[in-house]
Amino acid sequence: MKRLKEWLKRSKFIVKVYEFIILNVQAAKRNFVMVFINRPKTKCSYGEKNKDKTFFVIPASNTSGIYSNISLILPVMQYATKRGYIPILDFKNVYCAMMQAPDKKGLENAWEYYYEQPGHVSLDEVFQSKRVIHYSQEAYDIKRPDWSHLPMSDQEVLFWHKYITDNLRLQRPIAQRIERAATEVFTGERKILGVGVRAGFRAMYLLKYPPINGHPVVPNCEDIIKIVESKMKEWGYEYIFLHVDDREYQQKFINYFGDKCLFWERHLYHWFVNDVPIAEEGFMQKIHCETRCLSVSERVEEYIVDVYLLSKCDSLFCSAGGGVYFSYLLNGGKYEHVEIYDEGNYHL
Repeated sequence: MKRLKEWLKRSKFIVKVYEFIILNVQAAKRNFVMVFINRPKTKCSYGEKNKDKTFFVIPASNTSGIYSNISLILPVMQYATKRGYIPILDFKNVYCAMMQAPDKKGLENAWEYYYEQPGHVSLDEVFQSKRVIHYSQEAYDIKRPDWSHLPMSDQEVLFWHKYITDNLRLQRPIAQRIERAATEVFTGERKILGVGVRAGFRAMYLLKYPPINGHPVVPNCEDIIKIVESKMKEWGYEYIFLHVDDREYQQKFINYFGDKCLFWERHLYHWFVNDVPIAEEGFMQKIHCETRCLSVSERVEEYIVDVYLLSKCDSLFCSAGGGVYFSYLLNGGKYEHVEIYDEGNYHL
């Protein structure tokens, strides 16, 4: 009787183990089927054009500006070209408010305002082509570099520099504008320290604007001027080129450094008055008092010119941001010194 009871106990245990295995196998099958069914469709055919080509369509990030978008796009583009696909940037079917006016939403491809398509084929033609792959994060697990950790290794920066110069070609009028601006700003034989400051990040933090969470900390203007002056002495620079988004910050730099502060004159925001961010009723009109005369694409174009000028300097000191990261890659490792102001990120 004792042996029989022990055998029954063992049998019940075996039955439970068996049931556990069967139930989990069935659940795994169901999950596999659901994942397969719900996986986004990536391969499409829209017509008979370009039968010998495969296009890899990469959508915009609707919450990012041009260079934050590019930081997300570059690894995906490289994934595509490595496999023989032609990357195509789609800023038409995903609206990016920081790159395109609202009345152009869904009508034009904002990418093509600023850069050529890598394959020299328009998005409209791609949607008449035989073989098209659509990128999505759900369907493709592509590792992205952490651009914020500068400087990179020589190998890495040279790799991305070559990839950018081979695949990101500016629209010709913008490229010509950069050439003219460089001739105006960089005259004579002199070493120049590039300084990049995103004053708007600090203003948004002081205004308790929730989207600022996770963005890098930016010091007040007086503090950043002292830090820049110390870097000039440490690295042996007499001149700076200032890349900044706020008129008051720019004016304080000019007042302090005089003709040693080089800059390209563009329309700037008015985030601050006497170091206090504008917050009263109608404050957005006051912040945009210079820039409201421009279209969205004209503002972005001015920003692009300034970013490319920053890449032509001899060293770089900056607060973090998509534009300065791109300048670093565009420079291709020729900066003598590189330092990012890093006091962490904002958290409201």
